[in-house]
Amino acid sequence: MYKALIKQWIPKIRKQDLSSFLQSHHLTASSQEIDLLYLYLKTRWEEVYDEKPGIFQELQEKLSPALYLELYRLYQDMKKRLNI
Repeated sequence: MYKALIKQWIPKIRKQDLSSFLQSHHLTASSQEIDLLYLYLKTRWEEVYDEKPGIFQELQEKLSPALYLELYRLYQDMKKRLNI
């Protein structure tokens, strides 16, 4: 159910929405990190949703440690909250 909703929502997301999300969670990201996250969000969100092997390792290698840890924590919290 959630996957279908997300699939409809993803095309509507703008880079500014991502920046606003990060700011609302008091997360600091460089413009390169925002570009990378936006690319993953638009093109590889299903791999993240399905927890495909390697996707989190890739992100961990490309993002600052603090940003990666906070985003991963938020991801785990949301999965737990939504029972996914």
